[in-house]
Amino acid sequence: MTGTPAEQAPTLVVGALPPASYTPLYDPDREEGHEPGDVRFELRGAHRLLDEVAAANIHDHTEMLVTAVRLDYRLRSLVAALHAERGEQP
Repeated sequence: MTGTPAEQAPTLVVGALPPASYTPLYDPDREEGHEPGDVRFELRGAHRLLDEVAAANIHDHTEMLVTAVRLDYRLRSLVAALHAERGEQP
């Protein structure tokens, strides 16, 4: 064996994951849509959720994941309500 121990050590690439381990937060092919509520209702829900998640612990992976999912769902609901109010298709 030649080289220093550091040269012999395997190379580790931080953050590199095989493609199979990736799951998107939202997948329109797998998610079922839902009927949006009234814009005022959705906006109140968004304000309430923002107040709830403001104190989330950024160092807690699970709490951040739950928060991201909740915010994603609420934002999609609000956008769908706005589209519906305008008579648009998302």
